[in-house]
Amino acid sequence: MAKMIQHCSIICGAWSCKRGAMLWRWIAVLLLYSAGPLYASDTEYFISATAHAGTGNFAPFWFHQQTRGRILPAPSSVTFDGGFRRDYRDVPGKLELGYGADGVVQLADDTAALFFNELYAKARYWWVEVKAGVQTLPTGFEHPTLSAGGILFSRNARSIPAVTIGFDQYRAVPFTNELVCVQGALMHGWFTRHYGFKNMMLHHKYLQVLIGKNLPVRLHARLDHAAQWGGTTGLPGYFNQPSDWKDYISIFMGRSGGDNATIADQSNVLGNHLIGQSLKLEAGIGDWTMAGYWQIVLEDMPLRVMGFTLNYPDGLWGFTLTNRGESIVKSIVYEYLNTTDQSGPFHDMDGIVYGGADNYFEGYYPEGWAYVGNTIGTPLITSPFYRLSEDKHTYNNRVRAHHFAIEGGKQRWDYRLLATFTRNFGFNNFHIPNPPVVKQRYYLLDLHYRPKFNPQLSLGAALGIDRGKLTGNSYGLQLSARYNFD
Repeated sequence: MAKMIQHCSIICGAWSCKRGAMLWRWIAVLLLYSAGPLYASDTEYFISATAHAGTGNFAPFWFHQQTRGRILPAPSSVTFDGGFRRDYRDVPGKLELGYGADGVVQLADDTAALFFNELYAKARYWWVEVKAGVQTLPTGFEHPTLSAGGILFSRNARSIPAVTIGFDQYRAVPFTNELVCVQGALMHGWFTRHYGFKNMMLHHKYLQVLIGKNLPVRLHARLDHAAQWGGTTGLPGYFNQPSDWKDYISIFMGRSGGDNATIADQSNVLGNHLIGQSLKLEAGIGDWTMAGYWQIVLEDMPLRVMGFTLNYPDGLWGFTLTNRGESIVKSIVYEYLNTTDQSGPFHDMDGIVYGGADNYFEGYYPEGWAYVGNTIGTPLITSPFYRLSEDKHTYNNRVRAHHFAIEGGKQRWDYRLLATFTRNFGFNNFHIPNPPVVKQRYYLLDLHYRPKFNPQLSLGAALGIDRGKLTGNSYGLQLSARYNFD
């Protein structure tokens, strides 16, 4: 056991930034001691393998996007992963512990990578949860398996090392008879990999409100505040960013930087800030649940409520229809995404500040709102890894897209169908040339089968097709297998 702890600590320290390395070592120690023997009845274990092969410069879009970075975008690759997870037992008034780990091995022609996509420990007492380690970022109200991705947070990028404190699920506000429930958290994270920068950090806090928990019609509302800040660099034309305690207060409050900040951050706010606002209305009718949601992102002041922002034409609108019973059709999703307005084409001109040219997911940092090459928000704003040059700034954040999806199953079969149609306009002051509007289409057919002799085994096969001039044409076949242990 001592050697295992030492080896895991070395691995954690290797990929962690200096400031967080000691924390991750202690998490690894706790996990190894907590996991106990493989026959522990309250811990779930799994192993899986995924392989794909195809044509084109990249794998089909929906093979690798929205997989939390597990699957490589290479035309052909193999991924192995395995881990364990122990969740809470939901015993009121008791201190509860949980943990999880997911180790990933990626192999391609020019890539061999080993990393943890999850490695965390958590504890909850009454309402409050504390969680530390490599953990998934919280997404919004969109469908968990069929959505093209939330506009600010999605399942696209790798999990990030972080410490989080908050409410892990909806909790009723006292004296409201569960009419009003709240959920929220405060997170401090580390970007352990970002092109040209080291020791970058993430600040994220959110508050979510549910009205009418036990009513036929329910309203959800959510407000997110995220910021990238700090970091050191040797890139020409870039500067080390402030990262002291007083700078954290400025980040938390959304205030301008001090004398140690760039001129732009002294006149605006310190760091790269993003605000997300979301609404969702859902209603149950028999075995079906209908829901509509609306999400927006803000990267410029002034801060206004939805519908009154400078970039009000932009956002994500979605509709879901879900069957809670047994049906060959379980869920249907339609989404429309528009990010072309961006508060107008000009931020300032002739001394007048218009507040436009928002350039979503851009900012001071080269890769912008991304982690390990993948966009953290909607993957339809093109991820930096698609740009093969050293300049990793996004070249396409003005997008209009229609996304259709359906899933269901019968007996031991499950299926998922995705079809996404995009029109891409580049970014402000730059249009994708010849022609200025580029169309791209992404299709996926995903099948899974659970054999009768062992329902814990899931076998999968997927067909992916991309057509267009943005990320190119590609065809691919993907095979997968996953086994869950009792």
